[in-house]
Amino acid sequence: MRRFGLAYDNMLSADVVTADGRWLRASAMEHAELFWGLRGGGRNFGVVASFEYRLHPLGTMLAGMVIYPLAQAKAFLKLDREVTHTALDALGSPVALGTLPDGTQTAVLLVGYSGPIAEGEQLLRPLREVGPRWRTRSVRHPTWRSKASPSILTGAAIGIT
Repeated sequence: MRRFGLAYDNMLSADVVTADGRWLRASAMEHAELFWGLRGGGRNFGVVASFEYRLHPLGTMLAGMVIYPLAQAKAFLKLDREVTHTALDALGSPVALGTLPDGTQTAVLLVGYSGPIAEGEQLLRPLREVGPRWRTRSVRHPTWRSKASPSILTGAAIGIT
């Protein structure tokens, strides 16, 4: 997330069906105000039928989830801030609070480190050593997404072990 930005930071264009039924292509050059709106300037502009994105080369990366019981959330979040505050842009690590299918409330760290694996493991070691958690491992980015996405969509928890 930090290295390449969010999805909307890399959007080059979008095909939009507006409320009045017009089909428009929005980009920096065409319908620039609509393009600005689609990239975070507001909502309810119409239905986006397709996107065009800028792609970035990405090889092997350290990726996965680290899940903590909610009771550890305060300590985990403090440690997370200490670890990630000065981290390189190669680390993307959003945090969420959630509930597992069995009802267990959790704090979840979604990890993506696109730099050298050894450096990522060293950087994340403090977060991986705190209490009960799931492990991370080195995987190719498309593999990680294909393993994580189905479970995220169904609300199940997944660990890349």
